[in-house]
Amino acid sequence: MLNEAELESALSQVLKGVFPTFSEVGIKHQRSFSIKFGHRMVTVDLKDPSIYPSRAIFDILLTIDEKPMILLELKKEGLELTDKDLSQGLSYARLIDPMPPLTVLSNGHKNVVYNTYTKGMIDTDIIDLHLLQSIIDNSFAIALNDFQEAVRTLLNKDYSFFSNVINSNSRERFRKKAGSIEQFDKVICDEFQIYREIQKNIEKVFFDENTHVGVVGPAFSGKTDLLYQFYKSIDSSKGFTFYIDCNDFNVSILQQLATDISSNSKIFISKDKIREFFSNSLTDDIKFYLLVDNFNSTVAATVMEDILELMQMFKTSNHKVLFTIDEYNMEKLVTARDRNYLTTIGEMSTILTLQDLDRTEYEEASEIMLTNHQVFIAQGGHMATEYRQPRILRHLLAANKHDRQTDRAISIDAVPNQEVLELICNNPAYPRQLHIFYKNLSKCFIREFYQRKKSSELATMALLSGAVTVKSYEALYKKETKKIIRSGFVVIRYLSNGTPVIYPKVPELVAYHSIDPLLQILLIMSKNKSVKDIVSKFIDLLTSFPCPDIIGSAVLLKLIEQGHVDLFLNMTKELLDMPPDVQVVDGEMTALAYFEDVGHIKITTTVKVSGDLENSEWNIEDPTSSSNDSDSVKSIGNYLPYPILSQLAKRIFLVGNDEISERSLNSHRFLIWKIGSQPHIILRVDGQSIRNLQNISTHDIEGGEVVCHREGIVETIVQSIQTCFISLPQHIEQIFEDAKSDKNRFLLWRIFQALVPLTNSVNVELSERASVLISEFLTTDGEWPIC
Repeated sequence: MLNEAELESALSQVLKGVFPTFSEVGIKHQRSFSIKFGHRMVTVDLKDPSIYPSRAIFDILLTIDEKPMILLELKKEGLELTDKDLSQGLSYARLIDPMPPLTVLSNGHKNVVYNTYTKGMIDTDIIDLHLLQSIIDNSFAIALNDFQEAVRTLLNKDYSFFSNVINSNSRERFRKKAGSIEQFDKVICDEFQIYREIQKNIEKVFFDENTHVGVVGPAFSGKTDLLYQFYKSIDSSKGFTFYIDCNDFNVSILQQLATDISSNSKIFISKDKIREFFSNSLTDDIKFYLLVDNFNSTVAATVMEDILELMQMFKTSNHKVLFTIDEYNMEKLVTARDRNYLTTIGEMSTILTLQDLDRTEYEEASEIMLTNHQVFIAQGGHMATEYRQPRILRHLLAANKHDRQTDRAISIDAVPNQEVLELICNNPAYPRQLHIFYKNLSKCFIREFYQRKKSSELATMALLSGAVTVKSYEALYKKETKKIIRSGFVVIRYLSNGTPVIYPKVPELVAYHSIDPLLQILLIMSKNKSVKDIVSKFIDLLTSFPCPDIIGSAVLLKLIEQGHVDLFLNMTKELLDMPPDVQVVDGEMTALAYFEDVGHIKITTTVKVSGDLENSEWNIEDPTSSSNDSDSVKSIGNYLPYPILSQLAKRIFLVGNDEISERSLNSHRFLIWKIGSQPHIILRVDGQSIRNLQNISTHDIEGGEVVCHREGIVETIVQSIQTCFISLPQHIEQIFEDAKSDKNRFLLWRIFQALVPLTNSVNVELSERASVLISEFLTTDGEWPIC
């Protein structure tokens, strides 16, 4: 490598050979020089081969009267001059202001002279002032479109510099949003990244439909995570991504790109040059992705203008825009309100919906939880809507992380209960204002009970969601209505008559904040109503609530906590006398249902007259359709009381300071027996998307139906049996013996399902006792549908 003395000697040799007529030439051994872009002068830092040995080249600027005349690229002696050296030298020379007329490449022996303006080689060995003046007088200014080529050459032609700069800035923006499992103010968690299947759809749209993509989803659904995963999937050698969050970005996108490139290259680049760069690269192989997070109607005007301009410019190119948006802003930005047409953004975009985790995504999330965090949800958790939401899974991980004191994995019950609901709703990521909103929604939801009775559309929309009409909410909280609608935590939907409805996006909070109001209603009714009337009204109120089984049991438990033991016992007895209500419907049955991603639909069921329920046909139609088939039979059931009791069954109830006695055990055995003997599958109700319905495998035995044991625990009563066996195995062993003597196949099957997972328990005694009961179960009369 050349040192300073060697450089001076080599330079002197070149000057004597090429510039013999120069008496005084100013020599700048360039480590930096000024370049003019627009009206600004900026400094370029050149690369010293002692720091960048791969270049093995010095940049030397020769001046006359302090005016740049010749840029000399001096390469180490013995190394060949390459086209790459020429491109590099010409690129720097053409960016200097004023531009030096000549660019010379030399390795000490061979000198090659180029006209900087035309890039043509000059066939001469001697350079004098006459030649320089002739070149200056007869050359024109560099064409504007040459700027892009010069920059591209300067940035290695393959855009690697450009992509590295843009990607690194995006990485920094994402980094600021990333944190650990417990940092709920950070929306990205590298410790828990679930690949979303929607990414395949995004890539397919970009490739097949050649349009921009908008991903719609409610707050906390994982939209930012999706953009982060897309960013990481881009090969920086073939493309680059620029990420902005509209919630904290209010400067011109083109200006920000120009600033990022300028600050990293030390070359001033204006936003007009970035615009020109994109315009000239539309047909190239490179791909630029603009990632816009939290796109909304209040975005800064400069940002909106740039987004629209880039969308228009990229419309038929490799460059694309991927934006995330909530339902409220989608309706404002993508569709023209009260009109049956799309806005410019809507016309240029394909809108995809980010759903809850499907089965494949859930299994991947489970694998990450177990492998990386030693936490797992027991088999069967895929059926719980709550566990198919990444925000909830992350919170479950955080809550269990500090409990790990050994290498043993922590198991989370497959069926969510009151503890899980409280854990979800106490998520620190939920601001105080959000809880206030949802507490108000819960009160409105209770007040609209009779209104739902009168409107089937409102009733089906409110079912398991907590939806209320805007009018009812405004009547109580007029000042807060606009805030809650704009928050992204709810969306507005409409009934067929145009009535606007507030549709909650965090339904667990509606349930959580309804527990105390429902309790107060029970206590007020207990003063002048019969237990039968109280229970009837209680079930009616609960039916539409999200998580009705959990909040129903939570309200009953609060009765005990507050000393209303008699009311608890009487209500429990009344609920036990309300087993699943199975009815037979002659002829065709049509039901109205509501799915948020589809709307209101009519579901028409037709069953053959033979009564073979396995041959039932389901036909999903729009609300205006009808069917003429009349000869059909269908069994339907409403069994909400038993899911509530199933939640209660995990506890053995004691009064005051009493210890567990035979009396309390007998009462609990009766509860388990009554519910576990039902020939109908007692699943939790689920208001999931019609596009993400979870199938469940079942078997028919002796006039009833049971869940296939491969599904795991999906019935709450089975979960309660397992919980009780862990704490008091002899209690469940007695229930098993009674069921075996009575040949109660449905209860035996449920006990079998509850104990199968425990045969691998780390608790050796528990595992052995579970294995004994499983062995006894397999010797009972009759064939069991074990597969």
